[in-house]
Amino acid sequence: MAGFLNANDVEHEFMMELQAHQYGIKTFTAPRALCDQHLRVESQLTLLKGEVIGVQLDKRGYVMTSTSAEHLTKYLNQPFETFTGMLVTISSEFQQAMHGNLQAKLAALAHSQGEPSALDPS
Repeated sequence: MAGFLNANDVEHEFMMELQAHQYGIKTFTAPRALCDQHLRVESQLTLLKGEVIGVQLDKRGYVMTSTSAEHLTKYLNQPFETFTGMLVTISSEFQQAMHGNLQAKLAALAHSQGEPSALDPS
């Protein structure tokens, strides 16, 4: 987070990550700065399977701070360098969604270049 100057920068970064990963998240709240910490923001996410988690972005990275699911408690307060890394670790449904999203993008790219693709079922 060395490049962040203020909480608005951190909120913007977190929002960009949330939007980029919409295919693998049911819902999320807009990140908001925590009053007690200058460069710490949080959001609530609902994962594809329905688990609700609290996530903070701070100087340590992305950290799950709360969860509605017992099986995810082992990841509480564990920092992840990337948002993707955290989601891949905690959600097999996210992994599947990410794989499907990547396949669709690759098929679209191959189709736009007029190349037949093994990824394109047509």
